[in-house]
Amino acid sequence: MRTSLFTLFAFVYAFGSLTADLAYAPAPPDNPLRGFVPYLRADPTCPHSLEWDYTPLSDVMTGPTNFNWAPFEAKLNAAASCGHQFYARFYLEWPGRKTGVPQYLIDAGVKLRTWTNRNTQPWPPAVDHTPDYEDPRLRAALTNFILAFGRRYDGDPRLGFVGLGLLGTWGEWHTHPNRHWFASKTVQREVMDAYEVAFKKTKLVARYPAGPNDPVYADNSRRPIGYHDDSFAWATVHRGRKGDEWFF
Repeated sequence: MRTSLFTLFAFVYAFGSLTADLAYAPAPPDNPLRGFVPYLRADPTCPHSLEWDYTPLSDVMTGPTNFNWAPFEAKLNAAASCGHQFYARFYLEWPGRKTGVPQYLIDAGVKLRTWTNRNTQPWPPAVDHTPDYEDPRLRAALTNFILAFGRRYDGDPRLGFVGLGLLGTWGEWHTHPNRHWFASKTVQREVMDAYEVAFKKTKLVARYPAGPNDPVYADNSRRPIGYHDDSFAWATVHRGRKGDEWFF
């Protein structure tokens, strides 16, 4: 589910059809890195201090330890030029787009499963390319990237948050409805371990909270990682209905 606007660490207090007109007021100076986060170069009339965008891993990773950071730098600088900080997420697969798997891995034979992803509402179904997340060459690439990413950008004042991303459709840590294609807990732990080593200053956020008994996700409850609701105001709070159990 793609939304053009979301908020970090949000709590929903009430439901129903009540509405109210909200008057603009400047945010207090002690309230950084919060509030609504539009996409990069969004409508400047929406008050915000953070900007968000996705980046395919293939844009910056050209070899096992080779990187071209220019496309990512352009995004950081675009947000900074507006006086904003950037929220980054890298991805490997996106329905309707070319794969984000680096070309050198494809040339080496990393398997891509090509299928029609129908979990794309409100957009129509689109062709997706899901990589073999268990392939050791891809796993090595992910940890190499994360460590290089952290060496270069941890603590960079232009960067507000880093979403773990990388795994699953849109980097959202799922391959619904083909759940059996998603990364194993072993691979998930490798990714989280690398992020913990690489980022000591810049804050990290994960898509799904998970405890030690979660059937799908590796435990992240004791890690220095926050959470990001990817479907705020659309699928946020479990109301007890069947099918809501995946809600944030």
